[in-house]
Amino acid sequence: MSGQIVALDHFAGTGWGVALHSLGIREYGAENMPEAIRTRTRAGFRTVYRDVWSGLFASWLVPAHRLYIASPPCQSFSVAGLGAGRKALDQVLGLVADGAWKDAERLYAAGALLGDERTPLVLTQHPRVTYAKFERQWQREREAELLGDVA
Repeated sequence: MSGQIVALDHFAGTGWGVALHSLGIREYGAENMPEAIRTRTRAGFRTVYRDVWSGLFASWLVPAHRLYIASPPCQSFSVAGLGAGRKALDQVLGLVADGAWKDAERLYAAGALLGDERTPLVLTQHPRVTYAKFERQWQREREAELLGDVA
C-alpha cells in the first residue's frame, strides 16, 4: 500500500476525520450514531460499517489500512454517556487479566454482563488484538512494497 495513507477509525464521529482529512489521510470510519453518520456524510467522510463488532466478526468489511484509531466507546466510558463502562471497570480489568481481549466472541458475550454491549469494545483496542487481526494483511503489503522496490 504505497501512496496515500489510509486510516481505519473505530467510534469515528467527526473529530479524527477532520484532522486526518486536513493531513491528506484517507479515513474510513465505523460509527453507529445516525446524527454522526449524517455529519460525516455531509463532510465527505466515509462510514464503512456502523457497528465496530461487525468489523471484528466480518474482516472483509475492513478496508486495507496502515493507521488504526479507536477511542474508548464514549457512550459507555464518557461522563456524557450513561457510564456502564465506568461502573463495570473492575469487571473490565478482570477480562484483561483473564485474557478475554484475545477472543472477540468472548468479549461480545461479556457485553450483556457489563451492562452495555459497547463496554468490552475498549479491550479490542489492545495493540496485540489489532496486530493479530491485521498481521497477514500488513505482511502482504510490506512484501509487495519490498518487491516493488526491487523491480
